[in-house]
Amino acid sequence: MYAWWLRVRTNREVNLPGPDVVLESASTWAAIQTSMDLCANNGAVVVVARHYDAPEFNPVGQGYFGKRLQLLTVYGHPTPGSRWDMRTSYAHTLDLLSRGA
Repeated sequence: MYAWWLRVRTNREVNLPGPDVVLESASTWAAIQTSMDLCANNGAVVVVARHYDAPEFNPVGQGYFGKRLQLLTVYGHPTPGSRWDMRTSYAHTLDLLSRGA
């Protein structure tokens, strides 16, 4: 409900172009669609989760193709032993959480 209100307010009432980058972490195609609707032209939608089901809309269809959006994912980790492998990433995340960051 909030995303719908924000989309209407952003596009119609305030007449702002929307954010340049939208982070989507709800792990639903509806959230990706809302993110793509909110994002400004030439912006980027960063998906931070896996999606195993088929989308309920065409993410490269006319409504989004015309906006020239980048659809990026950040899910996954480099090879073990790399600077930011899974173990290092999780340890860093837990450290930040323990410090209240």
